[in-house]
Amino acid sequence: MSFERLGLNLLNNMAAEMASKHTCMSSLPVIPLVNIFSFLDREDLARCCQVCSRFNQVAYGLPAWKTWCKEVWLVEECPPGKNWKQLFSEWKANWGRYESCYASIKRAWNAIEEFTKLHCPQIYDSLNEGSTEEEINETESKELIGKTF
Repeated sequence: MSFERLGLNLLNNMAAEMASKHTCMSSLPVIPLVNIFSFLDREDLARCCQVCSRFNQVAYGLPAWKTWCKEVWLVEECPPGKNWKQLFSEWKANWGRYESCYASIKRAWNAIEEFTKLHCPQIYDSLNEGSTEEEINETESKELIGKTF
């Protein structure tokens, strides 16, 4: 059984026990909630954050958000005034549709950029900044108009 399933089973068992005692899961102390949340993957944890403000508050500072920022978005530092959960959520909002391949593409681009910088400095100096999500969507829609698949 995976850790995610174990966490969900634990959550379900605790919820059933609390329901029989008329206890609300959000009234659990922080430490058991953190332990339960630590077994969840990012999608399930994000869903838990939407259940109630207490769950969101408890999940807010979990170290998993930092790990996921590094793994999925290759972000190594959290800007001042933000936390890792906020940063992950912002990246997900902007680039979520590329979540499954973003890290691979970014690593490949970084390798190309470093090679070009080292071996082709004139080409490197001519590179432009990347496009925004809106610019990508606009280009894709222009390219796809009138085409059938």
